[in-house]
Amino acid sequence: MGASERRKGRRAENEAAALLGGAERISEAGSSGPDLRWRGRFVEVRRRESFQSMNQIVGELDGDASLYMTRTNRGDWYGVLRIVDLLDLLDEAFEEGHAAGFDDGLENA
Repeated sequence: MGASERRKGRRAENEAAALLGGAERISEAGSSGPDLRWRGRFVEVRRRESFQSMNQIVGELDGDASLYMTRTNRGDWYGVLRIVDLLDLLDEAFEEGHAAGFDDGLENA
């Protein structure tokens, strides 16, 4: 991986960390493994020319990462996570009082 690709990856990681708020970088751009730690979860960050297939993304989530953040060049950020991880995050938000306006009946859905 060339220096410009590493810089692009580092910028993407910094952008994703800023979006998440409180995320910590845990790897160097271009290294294997998750890039960020956020709320006790590992986050994989990718910036590409075009979106990857869902199979590739799911492959990333089968490892240590529970959240996959991606964006195309000059595009918006998107996040992909397993439904169990989404439910865990919602439970935490309810417990911390961050989910005002949501019906707590999701547990019974």
